[in-house]
Amino acid sequence: MLAPLLRVLLTGLALLLFAAAVLFPAQDIENSRIANRDRLRQEAAHWAAQLQPNDDTYVRPLDTPYPISAPKLFRWLLCFDGVLVLAFAAMAPRFKQIPRRDPNEKIPLNSTTALMTCVRHDWPYLLLLTIVAGALRIVGSGRDLWADETTTLLQYILRPAVDILFQTTSTNNHLLNSLLSHLSITLFGQDEWAVRLPAIFFGTATIPLIYLLVRRFSPRVEAALAALMLALSYHHLFFSQDARGYTGMIFGGLLGTLALMEALEHGSRRAWAVYCVGMVICVGSVATGLFVLVGQLIAVTLLRPNRAFYAMFALVAWLLLHLYFFVIPDILGGLSDQHMRPEAGWRLSSGLVQAFLDGLRLGPATIPMLVAGGIVVVIGIWSYFRQDRLFAALLLAPEALMLLLLAGHGIGVVPRHFIYSLPVVIVFTARGTRCVVEMLPLPLQRWSYAIAFTGMLAVSTFLLRTWWTFPMQDFRSARRYIESRLQEGDAVVTMGTAEAGYRYYWPQIPVQNRVSSLQELMNHSRRVWLLYTFSDDMERRRPKLMQFVREKFEEQRVFPGMVVGGEIRVCLYNGSRPIR
Repeated sequence: MLAPLLRVLLTGLALLLFAAAVLFPAQDIENSRIANRDRLRQEAAHWAAQLQPNDDTYVRPLDTPYPISAPKLFRWLLCFDGVLVLAFAAMAPRFKQIPRRDPNEKIPLNSTTALMTCVRHDWPYLLLLTIVAGALRIVGSGRDLWADETTTLLQYILRPAVDILFQTTSTNNHLLNSLLSHLSITLFGQDEWAVRLPAIFFGTATIPLIYLLVRRFSPRVEAALAALMLALSYHHLFFSQDARGYTGMIFGGLLGTLALMEALEHGSRRAWAVYCVGMVICVGSVATGLFVLVGQLIAVTLLRPNRAFYAMFALVAWLLLHLYFFVIPDILGGLSDQHMRPEAGWRLSSGLVQAFLDGLRLGPATIPMLVAGGIVVVIGIWSYFRQDRLFAALLLAPEALMLLLLAGHGIGVVPRHFIYSLPVVIVFTARGTRCVVEMLPLPLQRWSYAIAFTGMLAVSTFLLRTWWTFPMQDFRSARRYIESRLQEGDAVVTMGTAEAGYRYYWPQIPVQNRVSSLQELMNHSRRVWLLYTFSDDMERRRPKLMQFVREKFEEQRVFPGMVVGGEIRVCLYNGSRPIR
């Protein structure tokens, strides 16, 4: 009875797909994409036309999409989907109903239920870790968004849900996160915590997940150490309150890795289903999650080939193709255009290393802690490699592929592109710590674990000492400071990256990125208040403007933030003489 019904349902679905291919408004979508891009080009041309000889020549360029029409090709994709569904319908008679398990049948302990047994035994630890992680990630989530978050909010999250999937004009459109944040603000309102809710959820859910991942190979103390390290990690906490897709990528990648190990060992359909869900979340959250997926393909092929894996890999790739289909031309255009520009990020250079070291926020202790930590990590890698080569390869492959791409193609990156290495390093650190402790005499091991946990808490406390003191970027405090001191005839402007924040938190003030336009405003105003941020970025892109600001303006106040270099600087021009 199952096969005929399944054939009817699949045939009906195929007909619907063929009808959708015919009725799909490909030309309307393509026209909308072209119109939006033309509007952005006209804006860029308008700003470029106003440049004067003493102005910086930098005008944010617009990427050129790869020359393919994704909306028109989507019709063919729907047709191909229909053909695939018809093929499954033709094979329906070969499908067999899975027999129900005898309730009295004993389940072997080495099946996937062993993971559930671990959950039942360790649930108090999982619950405590999840509560701690959730509390840390919820508290303070209503503070100011920072520039990248406001860009994501204004350009994508606030748009209709379907528009999020149809076009991306910057790297801030993390598709799954944008969709979930759109749903969140629709349900809960346009508050900062609601915009960040998907990142908070995935960040919190990663803590029990990494516990289970480590617990699969290790005793409870090692799993608890790894989970607590990630729960108290400054950087994971930061990205758990960053309204973008990085914590979703980490969660999905770890979930897919855990499910893959279970599926390869036990062949469980449930594990394969969880694997597919995890990897769609991983790559759907941030496109760089593709390195995790490709790394799995390479590791499994070399170390443990499996036909079921290749089928699930193809299914995940097919689902992701549908999710990203319309923005593939934009992504390819960005890789060949924006990410190749000098200002787009760092290459393999001392600048990238310095940015990485600054991001650690360890001060003078950075080098000693990196050396000691590196030794522990290497010990952990070697230990896992001896225990399960595939698991070690699954963790290391994404980072290796990213480095190869960076070295081979000169694509500009920033340290956050390597964020997936954070839980990977923690997993190896926890293992390395246990290996070091177990080298000691038995009476000293318990005290050594206590010292390890205490040291980890001390480092985390040091890094988090200012976490709740400042927002990501303090746009609103800077605005209140100026508003309390405004006088008749004063003007207020912003420049550079601060525009992204103040388009949301103070949309009434203009943006002045040219020396000539700022001079004109100063000549017609009694005083001029100026807001800017990311001084190093301003020096790279607009050195003439920064030199002019240093000569003519006096810095009044600096509002610190948690983003490195993201302090909001308030400057004042207080003069009546014409500026030339």
